[in-house]
Amino acid sequence: MKKNLSVNDFTNWISQQEEMANFFGLTPRKQENNMDTDSLVGKSVFLKVSSKKFHEKAELQDGENEKKVFTEFKMHGGEVVEYVGKNLLIKTDSGSLLLPRFCVTE
Repeated sequence: MKKNLSVNDFTNWISQQEEMANFFGLTPRKQENNMDTDSLVGKSVFLKVSSKKFHEKAELQDGENEKKVFTEFKMHGGEVVEYVGKNLLIKTDSGSLLLPRFCVTE
């Protein structure tokens, strides 16, 4: 069985070939799953995706007022409390929600 070669794998392979890396001006990329998981904890984050995608991906903590929490996060952002798996636990004044990392920006 052949392994599919991703763009990231190809770029890393090219960057390891000294002459080619210098020619193309490449350096090895970090794998996304090697990202420092504490890099956003304690920082303010804001919505980066559409409202539709936000409502699809966000998970509220039990007993939270959905409309109030969503509106507040969209308008003012929130603070990252911790990572929960691949999601961020984000705290707003109205409550907390879980959201994937790709949905937010600093």
